Amino acid sequence: MRIFPEGHPKAESLKGAVGLDLDQLNRRGAVVAVIELATQPPYVLQQVTLRPDKVSRSGLIRLGETPGDEAVCWIDPKAVYVHEILGTAVEDAEGWHVKPMERAA
Repeated sequence: MRIFPEGHPKAESLKGAVGLDLDQLNRRGAVVAVIELATQPPYVLQQVTLRPDKVSRSGLIRLGETPGDEAVCWIDPKAVYVHEILGTAVEDAEGWHVKPMERAA
């Protein structure tokens, strides 16, 4: 995860967020997540589907290929910070759907 100097607006907005881990994404499969991009102003959060099949040979990840994605770009995964995973992304004959994460009781 990229470190921003203390006092930098991004340092505050990224508290609790974790950097995107491509190995974990490959193991887990596609997920719907709330993310923040290092390339945008602090506190701009977007919902996207993070899909292992959208990682290029050079290691960039494509956002915006799935209906409902709020960000569209090719970006270095080191510039993607995950605030929360909302659920697993599942594709069927009708398109992409979110299977919500089960919450602990």
